[in-house]
Amino acid sequence: MAFPDYDYDIYEDFENALGGEWSETDPNNVVDGQSTDAEYRGSQGAKHDWNGGNAGSLHLALGGTYANFSIGFWFKTPANTNGIIMFQDAAENCRLYYYDSYFRFRGSDWSININATQNTWYWVTIDMVRNGTSTIRVYDTNHDQVGSDGTILSYDAAMSVVDFFGGADDNPTAAYLDEVVVDTTDATWPLLGWETSAGGIVVLRRRRM
Repeated sequence: MAFPDYDYDIYEDFENALGGEWSETDPNNVVDGQSTDAEYRGSQGAKHDWNGGNAGSLHLALGGTYANFSIGFWFKTPANTNGIIMFQDAAENCRLYYYDSYFRFRGSDWSININATQNTWYWVTIDMVRNGTSTIRVYDTNHDQVGSDGTILSYDAAMSVVDFFGGADDNPTAAYLDEVVVDTTDATWPLLGWETSAGGIVVLRRRRM
């Protein structure tokens, strides 16, 4: 496993057929859950190609309804974009947008902008808190944090499904997703996608049975 050192509940590296917790809304055939040009690590990842502005989504069922959970994933930003929804829970309690040069987190208010280059891989980790303060943190491929934490006040809405990709403006190019990990049991945060001995940094261990 890519994450040998910390307990987690869901992990997906897209190397094999998607598990039963995953589903698609893809009427225009723009989502590929096993794309060979979408991997951060390994040989496959998930790809969303807007194909002239058409949109599709990958849905991740968390296996229950949670007041708090944590999530991390590698995300490659698209080029030539302005306003994509790339992550949200099913009730739109929290939404993460990537615009043409930054991430922005939204709940009942907006977070600060976190600058991010187009066509570049980033590790995104989010502490989701129902009816409370949710926090996003973004890292580059050198494992350095990009900018400051982004915080929002979340709505009091059920958190049971996470949607990746979604709507878009201005006909952006493809976006990519890899190595999604979720902790619904302890909501430990930040979840990081690499080994580290730095003090206070969470290192992933093993899937809970």
